[in-house]
Amino acid sequence: MSNTNYPREVFFFNPFGSTKRNNRIEVSDWPTCHIIALTFPFPPTSSDWSVFGIFHCVQYPDKFTVGRIENGKKPYWTFHFFSNPYKFQVCSNTLAYHNDRYYCLDMKGRLAIFFKDPDGIEMKVTWIDESTGIRFIGLKSRLLNRSFLAPGDDGEIFAAVISHRDPEVPVYKFDYLQTMWIPVENLRDTMLFVSEIASFVAKAPICSHMGNKIYFPKFYRKNGVFYSLHTKKYHLYNGRFVDEKPYRLDNMAMGTWIQPSCLV
Repeated sequence: MSNTNYPREVFFFNPFGSTKRNNRIEVSDWPTCHIIALTFPFPPTSSDWSVFGIFHCVQYPDKFTVGRIENGKKPYWTFHFFSNPYKFQVCSNTLAYHNDRYYCLDMKGRLAIFFKDPDGIEMKVTWIDESTGIRFIGLKSRLLNRSFLAPGDDGEIFAAVISHRDPEVPVYKFDYLQTMWIPVENLRDTMLFVSEIASFVAKAPICSHMGNKIYFPKFYRKNGVFYSLHTKKYHLYNGRFVDEKPYRLDNMAMGTWIQPSCLV
């Protein structure tokens, strides 16, 4: 967990472990580095857990800064600083892990792909930007958009783009071979859960009619709202259309989703 009162600190707590000791890992050597996004490549309860994060460092405003912590090593952040030639602007919650690579999304659909070099010490980066042809195709407006990266268990990576004014929410799927975003018209039995804190992809329960929809912590007059790719409209959970512009919906910026590991 990232401590909101102390944005330089990561807080670990395992209530099911043999010890109840709280572990705090602070960016003590870099007092002006603040955490923007975090991801766990493996569950935090596994023996080979690690943490990968994106940082903003005041000392190096022109650098793109990433950090990692690995189990079995000293509980300190190892930082890596990269030049940022494309002025990569990170959105919240834009990290996904697949095949030993970390994918980071920015507001324009560009990707930064981070991976370890063969010796496992240094980090390398591949920038995939407009010069390689990657972009969100069909966006009506590139202003005031929020991009959300939603990884799936099978390695698929989806992106949802929520505009400030446009009621449509386009969805894209990343093609690893062509290194490009492919527009998705129908998610079928797939659901996207997106938020500023965590996003993921899940299969809809059978006969639940929950597939082909995007769920987010948005509300209309205290009623939950989701988006249907079939109707291309926002709906209340009672099925009624919501004709309001997206910026008129109430948004819980600190809301998140929890994926249950079992059904009760």
